[in-house]
Amino acid sequence: NVEFADGGKATFRYSGVKVHGLMVGKRMVYPSGPMTFEDPANGIRALLIFNYGKGRGLFGFRKKGTKIDDFDGIIYYRKQGAAAENVDELKDLKDVSKVIAKVSGSWLKCLKIGDDVLWDIDQVQPDVVEYTRNPLPSDWRFREDLIWLRRNSMVISQEWKNRLEAEQRRDEKLRKGKVLPHCDREYEHALSYIDVKL
Repeated sequence: NVEFADGGKATFRYSGVKVHGLMVGKRMVYPSGPMTFEDPANGIRALLIFNYGKGRGLFGFRKKGTKIDDFDGIIYYRKQGAAAENVDELKDLKDVSKVIAKVSGSWLKCLKIGDDVLWDIDQVQPDVVEYTRNPLPSDWRFREDLIWLRRNSMVISQEWKNRLEAEQRRDEKLRKGKVLPHCDREYEHALSYIDVKL
């Protein structure tokens, strides 16, 4: 349930989920079946039906021209006193008083309500990352291996990477309480190797 500042309430219910490929093939998860949004005070309801199950033939293979990420839907006024229906096909709805708009799209690509495209992944600009002016010393931009990599020095970059990995292995063993004498020697050897090479 969602409650708005003006006192209005809306409810929504997710669609089902189909898991494919547990035994054979790629593992995939898709929404399937009806998803509903409802404004009971105004008698408005939206129903989206995800098309995972449609167009599937023998052994679950898809028929040509169907897409599993598509959905169809409708926004409508419900008939007064009619019970809410969850159907697998829009044509089976019986509680429609008046259609407000048709809905279509793909949960991976776009959302279209009526003639308006409300969201299209090809038109959405991604957020721009804004870096802070005074980052912490632990910020990834201060990693020595990356600094040397930007300077096109692969040998020194690799040495710094080896040092970082040795420190991480040592820290992990310290956290687990399993630091052995040879681990400290390995760590010191990694440090001395870096110092000598630089």
